Amino acid sequence: MSSNIEQAIHNALTDALELTVPNVLVAYLRILGYALPSGASTPIPHEALVAFEHALDKEPAGALGRRMYTAEVARLRREYWKERIGVPAGGRCTCPACGKTVAYEKEEAEEEAQKAMRQKDGRRKLKGRRVVKRRREPTYRNPPIDPYGPSTSALAL
Repeated sequence: MSSNIEQAIHNALTDALELTVPNVLVAYLRILGYALPSGASTPIPHEALVAFEHALDKEPAGALGRRMYTAEVARLRREYWKERIGVPAGGRCTCPACGKTVAYEKEEAEEEAQKAMRQKDGRRKLKGRRVVKRRREPTYRNPPIDPYGPSTSALAL
């Protein structure tokens, strides 16, 4: 099942729009149900921007599998944070209480190492089946006495 951000990218592509942040943002807001007024000067609600940022920052649900628009989401994420913060390497989500964003820079080597680790750990490791040890029957020094068993007095004579 595709996520809302993937549906927004698909809608932007089917409408023959460029994959830019404003075009995908408008398509995303339509999917969420935010009614955008026709005037371009009206501001977008803060909650809608936070929802869009969260959608961009989420890892794909099937991280081990390949999603449809993974590369496009990654490119849009870089563009959005570059426009929003001015940092070319990315950023974090805004705080819903104060609205501040936290900037950070990822080195290219670190990003490449993460990609290599994801590709390397792509296969799921199977654990061996557990074998249940069989319990040994207990050994007794003296055989158990059965009071209702056959008489042994004939053997003693």
